[in-house]
Amino acid sequence: MGTSKKDSKSMGYAISKLFENSYATYRENMYKVDHIVKGDPVTLDWNTYERMKQRLRLLDPQTFAGMCLPKFEEPKTDRAKMEYFLEFIKRVQINEMDKVVANLSPELESFMCDNCNNFIRGVTFIKGVNKFKFLCPNCNQPLSQAPLLIRSRKPKEDRRNTPMVTYIRANKKVCPSCGNEDWLGLMITDPEQPMGSLKWVCKHCSSIVAPLETFKYGYKPQEPTENLTKGITVSLANAEDSTLKKIELNGFLKRDKYKGIFYSDQVDVYQVTWGYKLGQYENIRIKNFPNNSYYGRHFSTQGIILELDPSIYQDALDNIQELYKEDKELYDKFLTDIEHDDPEMRTLQLKRWVLHTLKHMLLMYLPVITGLPHQEFGGSYDLDKNRVIIYDNQENGIGGCQKLWKDKKNLTDLFDLITETIERCDCRNKCPKCVLLDTCGEVNQALNRHLLVPLFEDVDTFYD
Repeated sequence: MGTSKKDSKSMGYAISKLFENSYATYRENMYKVDHIVKGDPVTLDWNTYERMKQRLRLLDPQTFAGMCLPKFEEPKTDRAKMEYFLEFIKRVQINEMDKVVANLSPELESFMCDNCNNFIRGVTFIKGVNKFKFLCPNCNQPLSQAPLLIRSRKPKEDRRNTPMVTYIRANKKVCPSCGNEDWLGLMITDPEQPMGSLKWVCKHCSSIVAPLETFKYGYKPQEPTENLTKGITVSLANAEDSTLKKIELNGFLKRDKYKGIFYSDQVDVYQVTWGYKLGQYENIRIKNFPNNSYYGRHFSTQGIILELDPSIYQDALDNIQELYKEDKELYDKFLTDIEHDDPEMRTLQLKRWVLHTLKHMLLMYLPVITGLPHQEFGGSYDLDKNRVIIYDNQENGIGGCQKLWKDKKNLTDLFDLITETIERCDCRNKCPKCVLLDTCGEVNQALNRHLLVPLFEDVDTFYD
């Protein structure tokens, strides 16, 4: 897959999805990114770099505090700025992508045939591999990739190197029904519980021989999906005050809780993927890339900016405390990420939660209002300016955010959908119906819809 600024839609997808070791779908099959041919370097100016470091600390201090991101002195002169850029390129390598190469990895080389119960490990016996079609050698029907095994609990101390993702091993037994000894097939016996109903079956008489037992080894079966890996992508957007055009909004937002909604056609955006999450259960790993080598891009586009009043943060915290007052366990769990020995970090985390949740709400419904898919929009938040910035995810913009500027009814409809969702959803903090997004660069951390109640007029929430 080639990418460039001229093809910025592909570039945005690549940075968030196609980093090294990520899983990606192509022609209905799953592949794993093997390596990336690097493109032009991306250099962050000093202020942007400092903001990136701040956001990484908030995302995952244990992982990203040890990324060896160097400390640079703020350049004061043109000569110092040039020295900074030269040193930055030497010590922190951020590149655009020229080419992404993906292959079948060992855990993806297991296949199932729904027609004849063939279970095939490896590609040697499969037909049509070179045409991106996998056909059963017995019946010539399409094969589907077998489930992966995902580690569901922490390995014992003596098994630290146990892989997070592995494959189902072939099973050879004597069938108790027909007496044939052969490699068994793998079959989903209950379509409503596909992963929980996997059984080994005889390929001669289709009798069930044994259930698939993986739990005792600390693994659970999982269908191959891109969601096994999620990029940790920090997006920073900025629009100079001189470029802002104010949008008047009647109703919805409390007058004393926000400073304005604006449109700008000169939103400056940096997107950098610094690492990735591997696994889908509680025992996930967040990993960074070796050798300080990362992927990103820098572009200018159109966007919408919503600036909040700083008083909103304490109101949001008070609202959560009142809502959860009879659920101390839930409140304490929420505070785990907010509380910190450093008062500045406590403030920043609370800001992050409020602004990040608001960003998600805006991104949730922009596609509904504009008719454009989620991938065409990106979002960021500015902790210093108390801003949420939503932008077109392509160079120079494609008119998505501009629709809110040109037709105020679109903006009204957007907030109508947001407030209705906040009030009607019954989840405890976040769910796919209200704020979860597949495109989130923070892997849907730091979200709670109840935090937004003080921002809106006549909105209240509950949870079951």
